[in-house]
Order: sequence, then structure tokens, then C-alpha cells
Amino acid sequence: LPEIAHLPWEVLLPPDRRPWVENADHVIRRLGGDPGRPYRIFSPQPHHPLNLLILSPPGTSPLLPHSLQVRVETCPERTLHGLIQRAQSFQPHLVILEGTTMVRARQGFFMFEDDEGQPDPRTGNEIIAQGLNDCGIETLIIAGRPRGGPPPWSASALLACDLALGGIPVTVAWPDRVHDGTFLDPLAQGVSLDEALYRGHPAIRPM
Repeated sequence: LPEIAHLPWEVLLPPDRRPWVENADHVIRRLGGDPGRPYRIFSPQPHHPLNLLILSPPGTSPLLPHSLQVRVETCPERTLHGLIQRAQSFQPHLVILEGTTMVRARQGFFMFEDDEGQPDPRTGNEIIAQGLNDCGIETLIIAGRPRGGPPPWSASALLACDLALGGIPVTVAWPDRVHDGTFLDPLAQGVSLDEALYRGHPAIRPM
């Protein structure tokens, strides 16, 4: 069940009473699809610069990394078609989708807009069907929550799982806006994705 598979196990308290998220040697990774496929170890980013494409919520400015090793493009149109077009032309290594997510009938949805600016919820399968997996993307981060509500771990995780099954090599479910200083900057400096996520956890872990 999604409600079980996508619980925030990172805050689990082992016998030493330290949450797993506080130990850099403990990494919890949810794998979907064929259980026999090779286990992937995330390597440091070899890209100089790192191409980063960000889709931000309406009326907000994206949280940009401070490193000069990153080329950043934003997607002014919040339509799925606009995202695909920008990804095809820019060929980003990393895509961050920030916005509203929700769960309906045990499926995760990301809230895009249609051509008239109206809500256009799309599942991970629908996003893949438009060709996002053919844009050279290596890592995609889903960062979202419902309007006025707490971050739904299952919504972003369901989307991340569907996108990974659809061909995106690495997908990450993040409960809120990606914090630039604790995650994006280390990633831009060439540290591994696992290490960057570990550094970013204190910004989102409940105290």
C-alpha cells in the first residue's frame, strides 16, 4: 500500500535513539520496477556546468544555488507542454518540479496549468507519455504539498515512483520547496546526490 511504502522511514528511531536521517551512513532508497535490476550507487555529478531546470509555483521566485557551476533555466509556463519544450531545448541534467501535489485513487498528481491558466493535474505516467524521459534528464525532484496542507509524503513519492518506472534514472520525493543552501549548492559543487540529500535533511526534518 502506498500509505505504508512511502512513510518517512528516515525519521525512524533505531536502538541508539538517533534518527536515521542524522547518520550519513544510513541511506533509505525506495526502488520500484524490476527487483532484479542493478542497484545503483549515485556518483558525484561530473557535469561542469550542471544544467538545472526549475518549474516554480506561481508568484514565487525559484530558490537558486549560489554556485557558478550551475546553469539555471526556469519554466515561465506552468503547462506540461511548456515544460517538455523547455526540457527538449535545454537538455537539463536535473529538473525540479515545485508546486502542488495531491493523491486521488492512490495515484500521485502534480498540478500543472492548462493554456487558460486553469489547474491541470497530471500523473507521473501522463508526464512520461508526453516525452519527458527522452530529454536526457538524469535526476528529477518532485517538491510539493497541497495548498494550505501539510506535505504529503505519499503524493510526491507516488509521482517519483511512476516517473522512475517511466525511464527517469533517479527521482527524489521532497516534501516542500528545495532548500538552496543545504542541498543545491553541495550538489552543484560535485558531491554525490546521497551526500547532498543528507545535508539537506535538517532543513525539512521535524524538530
